[in-house]
Amino acid sequence: MNIIIYIVATAIGVYFSYMGLGLATLHNRQFYSLLQGMLLVAYIGSFLFARKKAIQGKVILAALALVSPMVQVLLVGQVFMLGKHLVFLLSPTSPAFTQECQTAGVQYYKLPASPVRSIAYDWQTKEDPSYLNVFTVNFGNRLNSRAHYAFAYPATIEFTERSSAARSEGLRRSCFHIPRQGGGYELPALTADVVVEYRIRHEEEFEKATPEQGMVTHELTVTDRRDGQKLAFLRYVIDEKNGRACGLTGDNVMDQRAFVLKAVGMQ
Repeated sequence: MNIIIYIVATAIGVYFSYMGLGLATLHNRQFYSLLQGMLLVAYIGSFLFARKKAIQGKVILAALALVSPMVQVLLVGQVFMLGKHLVFLLSPTSPAFTQECQTAGVQYYKLPASPVRSIAYDWQTKEDPSYLNVFTVNFGNRLNSRAHYAFAYPATIEFTERSSAARSEGLRRSCFHIPRQGGGYELPALTADVVVEYRIRHEEEFEKATPEQGMVTHELTVTDRRDGQKLAFLRYVIDEKNGRACGLTGDNVMDQRAFVLKAVGMQ
């Protein structure tokens, strides 16, 4: 009878391990190899412990040990992640980041003289943007979450426009007109009431993998094209490698959409 219990327990443990390895294939090969190694160690320890308890007649403990290798690996992983997060929270902020953040933040100068019906985005960058437009922080400047999504505009915004990135000197930059309803089309120049000019410092960091990107400063300037008046300015800094960010538009959050809509008097 005990043999059947041990066989069933081992089968359950192998099934859990198989499922874990299957999910690990969704990650990189290094993670998969690490999981294999950890499982091997867990299985050796579990079989030795189970054998000892089986000899002592402690069937339940032996069976639990045979079921548990994948559970052990998951627990070790959770402890490691907790330790890594504590190190992240307790590690000091670099002086360079602190200095860069001294000028970060949002400034609202004035509201538009007349209602805004259209908004253009002018990307003064080398590549078309796929940057974060929302992030949150906790514990001061610790980067907590980040996202990029398509803006939803109020019904009073009849169209938006976007310029393409300036990939090289002398190359004509395309402008795209996107009406609220219907298809978009190309224009020779921006025509919207308000333009949001987007500039980046240290843009070369985007050539690296996201976790390895160092400090990047983003600057957004909102200008009313109808009278040339500057409406608002936002500077924020993200250091993905060290998990830091500053330049907020609200409580613990940087939200480009909220910034732009407030600048044009819609929030």
